[in-house]
Amino acid sequence: MVALNMTIDPNNVGSSISSSDPVKPGKYAGEIIDASVMQSKANPVNSYLSIEWKLENGRHVWDILNLWNANPTAVQIATEKLNRLGVALGMRGIGDTDELMLKTANVIVAIQARDQTRNEITGYEATTAQQDFAEAPTPPSQPAPAQTGAPTQAAPAPASTTPVWAQ
Repeated sequence: MVALNMTIDPNNVGSSISSSDPVKPGKYAGEIIDASVMQSKANPVNSYLSIEWKLENGRHVWDILNLWNANPTAVQIATEKLNRLGVALGMRGIGDTDELMLKTANVIVAIQARDQTRNEITGYEATTAQQDFAEAPTPPSQPAPAQTGAPTQAAPAPASTTPVWAQ
C-alpha cells in the first residue's frame, strides 16, 4: 500500500487535451526511452522494432520499424528509416537496442493518413550538437547482412546523455 494523502480539487482537472489525443504535427526535441522488439498481431511470423520517444512537451510517440518482415519492401523501408535515425543520432553503427536508449534527436511528427487519431514519425534531424557528424562525409561501408529470422539479444551498452531541452 502507498499512502497518497491528496486532497482532490475539482477545479484543477488539467487541460482539455487528453493523453490519448494525437500530438500536434511538428518538430520536437525527443529522447528514446524504450526500444523493443514486438511480434506482429496481424502476422505472427513478422516482428518489428518499436521505438518510444518522450518529447520535450512530455508526450510520447512511437515509431514502428518492420525490420523482420516477410515483405522485403517493408524491411527496406524500415532499414532506411533506421539508418536515417542513426545519422540523426550521430551514430556510426547500432549493435543493439540498448545503444539507442536515452539518445536525443529532433523528431518530426505527423498524423497518420489512414488513422487520423494516431501519430506517425516521418523523420529525424540531428540536434545542434550532432549537426557536425550528420553533415560530415562518411567512409564507404560494407552493406549490412540481410535481416532474416528473429532478432537476437546482445549485452547491454552504457548510454548517458542529457536531453536537449534539459541543457
